[in-house]
Amino acid sequence: MPNNTAELGLKIALDNDDAADYETIYLANSLTTLDGLFSQTTGHTHAGAHQGGPINGNAFSGAMDIPDWFRSTGHRSAYATAGAGMEMFYDGTNGILQGYDRAGSQYRPLYIKGTSIVFQPNNQGVLELTSGGLHLLHNDSSGAAWIRARSGTTGIEFVNNAYSAVTFTVDDSGNVTIPGTLSVVSETISGTLNVTGLLTSNAHNVNGVLTASSLHVTGNTTHDGTSTLTGAVNAGGNVTVQNNVSNVVPFTVGGVYEHIEHGQLTLNGITNNTAQNQSITFARAFNSNPIVIISVGAVSVGDVQQWHAAAQNISTTNFNARLFNTSGSTGNGQIYWLAMGN
Repeated sequence: MPNNTAELGLKIALDNDDAADYETIYLANSLTTLDGLFSQTTGHTHAGAHQGGPINGNAFSGAMDIPDWFRSTGHRSAYATAGAGMEMFYDGTNGILQGYDRAGSQYRPLYIKGTSIVFQPNNQGVLELTSGGLHLLHNDSSGAAWIRARSGTTGIEFVNNAYSAVTFTVDDSGNVTIPGTLSVVSETISGTLNVTGLLTSNAHNVNGVLTASSLHVTGNTTHDGTSTLTGAVNAGGNVTVQNNVSNVVPFTVGGVYEHIEHGQLTLNGITNNTAQNQSITFARAFNSNPIVIISVGAVSVGDVQQWHAAAQNISTTNFNARLFNTSGSTGNGQIYWLAMGN
């Protein structure tokens, strides 16, 4: 009886048996067993007895080159409960690439390196990362513009596709600088906005600081802060300034703050050849005595030329409005006044 191998029981010796029995029975059976190991359907899978050691991740070591494309079609095994590393798999709906620590249940940094990295949702390039910054792409993958860290300082800036001109800048404090034209439906400025070109808006509200070469507003404008305009201001709506204080129009001339106030009043029962006085207090005090212009409006008797108005005792906070009647009868008269100064 021949001796048998330990794993597969192959016959390895004749012993006292007839050579014909060994060749026709034992050797034939051994060769059939050995041949079956290489069957595509019944061959050994390293997954059972007498089929060799199991093949898993621990069986691999050293670098591996695969001369073809790689695909994960799922993950039949449960997630690991220990260890950390880079994971790549398909969960049945999504392709996943992540750095993860299974023992600590937390994500790890994932570095993707290349001369450029292009994101192509639905096979259309929209973003490209390069050493120059974030490149915005059209859906045909052609260049559109760049976003990068501000040169030499903090914040971000937008650059044209030719990478030759900055078109928009935001610093860490939220201040915005636009060298071209800004067109918006409405804007509210609480910080600082610098537009070296034209600012066009349907509604304009400034609580902080605005600097622009030209301002075109088709709606209403509210200013509680400071606006510096080196060019024209075109407003198609109302302009409200200084916390909505009535009858106050502030502005700056040659770096000196100025403002204008105006109003009207009616003095009643002024007899012929007498005058009536009314003290007017400014809504906002001037820094120095303003110029006050006063005129006569509608009168109830006589001709307007028979009534005379004057501004007296002008100070930084008020003045005295005086209306004199020479019409020959007792009547009422209106006064219009305008104060200008700094």
